[in-house]
Amino acid sequence: TYQEGTATIDVTVTDADGGEYTRSFLLTIIDMPGSGYMMNFGGGSYSATTTQTLNFTTHSVEAWINTTDNAWNGIVATDDSSGKWSQMSVSSTGYLAVQLMNTGGQEKAYSGTTSLINDGNWHHVAYTFESASETLNLYVDGVLEVTFVSNNQALTGFSLTEKIKIGVDSSESSYFSGNIDEVRIWDSVLSAATIRGNMCQKIDPSTGGLLAYYRFDQDNGTTLYDLTSNNNDCEIDGAGWVESGAPIGDESVSDYDVANGTTDLSLSLQYTGEDSIDIVGSSGPITAGHLYLVNQAPNTTTNDAAATISSNRYWGVFLIGDSEQFNMTYFYSSNPYKSSTISKNAVGARTNNSINSWTNQALDTKNGIIMQKFNISDKFEFILMVIP
Repeated sequence: TYQEGTATIDVTVTDADGGEYTRSFLLTIIDMPGSGYMMNFGGGSYSATTTQTLNFTTHSVEAWINTTDNAWNGIVATDDSSGKWSQMSVSSTGYLAVQLMNTGGQEKAYSGTTSLINDGNWHHVAYTFESASETLNLYVDGVLEVTFVSNNQALTGFSLTEKIKIGVDSSESSYFSGNIDEVRIWDSVLSAATIRGNMCQKIDPSTGGLLAYYRFDQDNGTTLYDLTSNNNDCEIDGAGWVESGAPIGDESVSDYDVANGTTDLSLSLQYTGEDSIDIVGSSGPITAGHLYLVNQAPNTTTNDAAATISSNRYWGVFLIGDSEQFNMTYFYSSNPYKSSTISKNAVGARTNNSINSWTNQALDTKNGIIMQKFNISDKFEFILMVIP
């Protein structure tokens, strides 16, 4: 599989007299920073289907999506050739929809979430299904929006041993138009706390219960690799690789205890023993928020200030709400890449990982300890820059 790590490669050369010489090389594969790459689906004939099969009853499915389409869009599904299938989609009205079909026409379906997900913004979508109680939960951006216990017939003995499809529905008739990243399929019911804790960060592919994990972080080829040891790799049919704008880091914190209708959001995250960023809400209302940290250099150091970007860490923010804004305080004095001249230190910002340039921020406060920017609404990733 395609993932970060190290491997030792031994090269042995044998001469004409039978003498041998062996040399070992240590190969290090570095993970893509932040959300890396994603897959862009253009509608029509684009899909990714696996040559392997999954086997599950109780399960959870999650993904990051970005779309503006007003037609039915399949996000993640299983093949329908056996008469039983599952699919998570964007409905024609722009809401999250989930359908589970058992043999004999037993169906459980729901498409009534309250949050639109076809508004051109990034959304984390997930559902969980508990087989014994036949309970279906639908989540948008970590918020449980629907709990559904029964519809149509009971799914007696429901189980799936089918191929996975990404970017299309189970029958390959409703194709996704937009971007998909970070798809995960589990053999258990994820709690709200687990969904929230992991949605804005990468996870270990060896995590228990993880059946398939797609980061989409290669930038070419016709295979979408499953990073688990289950090898549920996908064959790509037409979809393209592009840099992702999903809000994903290496670690994250979240706040879902914001008082209803307020901006009472507070988040803080520190790079190991050094600099940190604090976020507080300033305008809203704000429902919830995430602050994530990427523990490596960004995919670009291009900026509008001819500044040097040497820092091997940066932060990102994902807010859930309406017309939300936030204040950012960067405690930068412990960053070893700072300048000893206070006036040269600056904060670079961009909307997301897909933007290939950082913008120097006009700060509200700057001294030898902190840099502050208030009422931010259009920039969500931040890094230390040193201006000449």
